Formats: sequence, structure tokens, C-alpha cells
Amino acid sequence: MKKPKRILFLLYAITALFLAMSLYLVYFQLIVGPKIVGNSYNRRNYIDETKILRGNFFDTHGTALTHTVGDSGHVMESPRSYAHIIGYNSEQYGKSGMEKTYNSTLLGLSQDDLFGRFKEIVQGQVGNDLHLTIDNDLQLYCYDLLEGHKGAIVVLDPSTGAIKAMVSRPSFNANEINELWENIMEDKSAPLLNRAAQGLYTPGSVMKAITAVAIMESGIDQDYHDTGEQTIDGFTYTNYLGAVHGEMDLRQALIRSANTYFTKKSTEVGLAGLKEVAEKFYFNKVIPFELVTSKSVAYYKTDMSLNDIAAAGFGQGDTLVTPLNMALSIGAIGNNGAMMRPNILQEIRSPRGVATYTSAPSMLSRVTTPSIARELTDDLVATVNAGGAATVKGIDVAGKTGSAENVSGYSHAWFAGFAPAENPSLALAIVLEEEGETGAAAAAPLARKIFQRMLRD
Repeated sequence: MKKPKRILFLLYAITALFLAMSLYLVYFQLIVGPKIVGNSYNRRNYIDETKILRGNFFDTHGTALTHTVGDSGHVMESPRSYAHIIGYNSEQYGKSGMEKTYNSTLLGLSQDDLFGRFKEIVQGQVGNDLHLTIDNDLQLYCYDLLEGHKGAIVVLDPSTGAIKAMVSRPSFNANEINELWENIMEDKSAPLLNRAAQGLYTPGSVMKAITAVAIMESGIDQDYHDTGEQTIDGFTYTNYLGAVHGEMDLRQALIRSANTYFTKKSTEVGLAGLKEVAEKFYFNKVIPFELVTSKSVAYYKTDMSLNDIAAAGFGQGDTLVTPLNMALSIGAIGNNGAMMRPNILQEIRSPRGVATYTSAPSMLSRVTTPSIARELTDDLVATVNAGGAATVKGIDVAGKTGSAENVSGYSHAWFAGFAPAENPSLALAIVLEEEGETGAAAAAPLARKIFQRMLRD
């Protein structure tokens, strides 16, 4: 009687082991496998590339941004301008940018199809082409504007989230990544860093546009008498160059960029209200995007003092933002309070030219009501008109400059804005890292050149 029991136990044990192995294989195939395939250091991907003609990149107008040479992968037409978007593709050092994100697409391989990987054995297979939202002429122009500067420029369509230009300097020659790797790694200016999406900067006064939303939504009294100083819990804040502005409302505070106003009003709004608004603008959250992004942060500490809140209200303290997030934020104000999800991929086309994927706009966040957005837009137009450095004849430009103090001792110069103000087709953010000049002197004139180039006939 014991033998049948032992046989039955053995049968159960073998069955359990078989089921466990089967479940693990399913888990590996569906969960672990795609991660291994997508890993930029997976050398198997480079065996794929010797057998498959990799697809190419094109801008929004169909201009070729890369071409494929034999089995050596892509050669970029403008390798420094696109180093942080298209990225590099190296057997030795892996992949970055869109080369990494859409590797399987460029090879024409499906990670979701259990048999898709076997397609690589087919000689002469051709991958898919990627058409980007980037305007090549604008991309090259913005890259040239940053000559002699460290920093980033992001230009997008606020109504769709489509990225029209995204440049970061210093950059590197992505065509020669293998030869230059050691020099790039030793370069203290961090050329591999995509400052547009990954760089975290103290925003300074460009943050006042977001604080303004919190002030307007809170319902607090927007009037203020400025004496040139504002003391919060024993610490005294002053305006730029010690200016005294007297009586002012929110619009005048934006035009004059009065630090005193925003320190006082921020403490009146309070931490909860400021944090709620900031998170609608996607602070403290990861922005969904095809490229690696850093998370902007504001009001994330639960034990912030009154002075912490006051400093954050005019973009100082622990507040940090990426240029991408700032471009989306200012664009959302121009887009009646709707922040659109950013995208840089416009279309995927098969080797025969058939579109297999086309991006569709989607809203990422409702940052405020349309009425508040329109009122703030008028305030930001008045702000630009009063400053003059970003104005364009015949076109209303809305925006805000910023001069952000940081640990280097040389202020970051910022400008964030959109145009035409009544129905914007462009929103942008410019940061000149450790420029040592005001945003009005250094960043706003660059914005003016971009708006003139893109919007004037």
C-alpha cells in the first residue's frame, strides 16, 4: 500500500516542478525578456544589426536626419545637434536617446511577439523609419543660438505637446562615440547630460508664473504695498537692486518681478495650496516622455518653514525644474490651462512607407481654469511688453524672465514664454546655465530671435 502512495507523491512533485518551470518561463518571456532585449548593453542586439538594415530618422518635414552605412549603424547629418535626441548606438558603450527607446522598432523586431525575435535570421530585412516632431531648421538654429553658452532650449507646440526643438550644450559628436568616449567621460562639463530634459535648475522668477496661479486660485487679497523689504519670520527679503515699488497688484508684481510680493503672498496661500498647484504643473512627478527625464521638485517637504515657503514662491530655495517641464508649464497657461503630454515621435513608417503608428495629442494635466489662464496670459503679455527684450513687432508675446541664484555664485538666466499670446503655436523655455546675467539681458533676446524666425512672415 505504501508504493502507490510514494508513486503518487512523486507524480505530484514532478507535476508541481513542471508547473513551476512553466510559470517561470512565461514570466521570463513576458516580464524579464523584454527588459533584457531592451537593455542597451545586450550584445545580442548588435548581432541583429549585422543582419538587419536599421531604419532611419526624419524630421517633421521629411528631412533625413540619419543615413545607414553598411552594418555600422546610423550616421547623423548633424551629430552634435541631435546627440541628446537621437543618441548614440555603440556595440561597446550601449545606446542612448531614441536609438535606445525605439531600438526594436528601428530593427523591425517585435518584442511582444514570441516568435518575433526569429525574424532576425532573414537576410536583407529592413527596419522601420522614425519621423520626429522636430523641425530640423529650428533645431539647428537653436543649437547655434547656444554657441558659447551652457544650457538648453526647448520649443514645443502647446496645443499638442509636439517638441519642435530640444537642444543641450555642451554636446558631443555622436558619430564618433567609440573614439571619443574617454574624453567625453573626463569632460567636467558633462556633455552626455541632456540638460533640456534631465538638467535640474533653480528657476528663479520664471516660477512666479506658477505661484501666480496659486495666488489667483486661493482667493487671497492680491493687493500689496511694497516698501522694498519684506520680513518673514525674522528674515528680510529685498527686490532686485533694492527697488521700491509702492502699491501693486499681481500684474504689477509680475511686471516688476517683485520678490517681496511673492514671498508675502506665498506664505498667505500656504504650503498645501502651493503644493497642489505645483503638482498640477507636474512638479514632484515623472513626465511621461520618450527620452529620460528628471523630476522637477517643489514644496515636497512636509516640514517646510515659512521662509522655505517664501523662498520657493519666487523660485529659490529647494525648488528645481527641468527646461522641458518649464516649457510645458508656460505652454499650459497659453493653452487655456491644459498641459499636453510631450511627444517627439510623430510617426513610424514601414520599409514600404506605410504609417504603422501616428501620435495623437493627449492632455497630461489641467493646471488651472481657462478663465485664470486667460487672465494670467494678459498679465504675462504686459510683463513682456514692459521688459521689451522678448517683444516681436506685430505679435503679442507672453512670458517671464528669471535670474536664479545657485551655489556656483553665477546666476542662471531664464526665459519662459509663448506666442502668439491669443492662440499660441509655440511655447519655449531657455536656460543659460551659470550665465551670471539676468534673464532679461541674456535669455529673453534669444527667445525673441526664435519667435521672429518662426512666426514672422
